[in-house]
Amino acid sequence: MSKDGLLFDAGQHASEDLAFKDFGSNYPSSPAGDGRSLPTGNVGSGLYDPDEAMQRQIGGSGLFSLDFYSKYFDIDTMTVLERSWRTMYPREDYVDHVLNGQPDLYGPFWLPTTLIFVLFLSSSLSSSINAYLAGEAYSYDFTRLTVAVTIVYIYALAIPILLWAVFRYWAGITSRGPVEMLSLYGYGLAPWIFVALLSIPPLPAVRLLFTLIAFAVSGGFILRNIYPVLNSAPSKMARGLIIAVVVLHAGLTIALWIAFLAGGGQPAKTITPTPGTPSDTPADDAR
Repeated sequence: MSKDGLLFDAGQHASEDLAFKDFGSNYPSSPAGDGRSLPTGNVGSGLYDPDEAMQRQIGGSGLFSLDFYSKYFDIDTMTVLERSWRTMYPREDYVDHVLNGQPDLYGPFWLPTTLIFVLFLSSSLSSSINAYLAGEAYSYDFTRLTVAVTIVYIYALAIPILLWAVFRYWAGITSRGPVEMLSLYGYGLAPWIFVALLSIPPLPAVRLLFTLIAFAVSGGFILRNIYPVLNSAPSKMARGLIIAVVVLHAGLTIALWIAFLAGGGQPAKTITPTPGTPSDTPADDAR
């Protein structure tokens, strides 16, 4: 076959058709220096980022940001113990000298939670001792745990926020923020933990004495740190709020005494006489 009849002349076009050409790639070179190229541009923009998704759900700033609350939990155990112990002898302003401009939410959450479990365990143990001394069987009443959660969390979490709102928007007091109020009421429950543990022995007089001591110590701590603030309020009528503070604290004391600290064991068992069984009444004895 002649040269003109060839369908493809490799010799003629090999140099220009089979040569590698640069098509102007926009890919940068590989960091390894092996000549490979990596894609550029917004390639990974469609990938799922869990951290970014969580921030979009919670919120990026302000009260809906995790970073806003993280600073209130950045505290060590020794500082929490020291702040708890300093509530026993409130000689100075707690917010200015003890918290020192760094209030936390770690202690105000864990102290009420600890008190809840201590109240349940100590009252259950005390009741079991009373039942044993009376020769009766005892079964744990887990409804006490629900009662403890209701009483303690309302006093430690709901009441300080309510008082802060009243102080701020009615009395015009701006020197106490919500975190400071939560710290005062949360750490102010520390004496009740010791009283709950000391109320295990079935000694009613000793229990009552310890309860009154806790009422005085915890209440004195709250009054020491709230009354000066109310006294400096623009409205003189704000001083009357101290009565509400005392009444609420007295209500906590009464509730804890009735539900946990008074003891008493199981309720009295009611014996229902069977039909035909004579009852022990004076009328039956007369007959």
